[in-house]
Amino acid sequence: MGPLRLWILTLAVSALGSLSASALEWATTRISVEAAPEQESFEGVFAFTNTGDKTVTIDSVRSSCGCTVPALTKHEYAPGESGEIKAVFTFGTRTGPQRKTIAVMTDEQGAERVDLVLEVSIPSLIEVNPFFVFWRKGDSPIEAKTIEVRVSDPTLIAPVSVESPSESFATELRPTDDPAVFQLAITPLSTETAGNTHFLIKTNYPPNNPRVIRVYAGIR
Repeated sequence: MGPLRLWILTLAVSALGSLSASALEWATTRISVEAAPEQESFEGVFAFTNTGDKTVTIDSVRSSCGCTVPALTKHEYAPGESGEIKAVFTFGTRTGPQRKTIAVMTDEQGAERVDLVLEVSIPSLIEVNPFFVFWRKGDSPIEAKTIEVRVSDPTLIAPVSVESPSESFATELRPTDDPAVFQLAITPLSTETAGNTHFLIKTNYPPNNPRVIRVYAGIR
């Protein structure tokens, strides 16, 4: 082996040797759950213990998304001391599989970043198709366009009303032969002026904070 190749190999071995595992031992670094239909947020708790012989300082705890807020009661942990990081994920309008990451860095020499992962499957209570309907400017005759509103469980949730800041459209929310499907019929009073507006489809679930779906209509 030539001097140059030996030098490169020595550098590689040295670099690998400089990386060391953190003294923080985690009970788990991944939490996977299925949210209940009425849930609006989830709190994951990641517990750890300092198994080393020196005090460890957690320098930073950063979330991959503004919807997930991590909390740490303090930053320094003596040998043998335990702690936890709480991460609250607020769902908002998200549905389906969600993956959020909390990156943790310590002051340990050579220690790698630890990624704490929250995986939450959020049930879809209500779906609409399409989200936007439109008419061409000057269209005549003016005909209603419909948006389909489908609920996951008609015994649990249903659309109950429609509101809009605009008085330029007439709306009618009506059931169909399928108890899980409703139709929102939207009709512009005139197509002479271009413009867009939104409609809020209000539901009856959850009782304390019913879901609201936003859809749109416009004249182009």
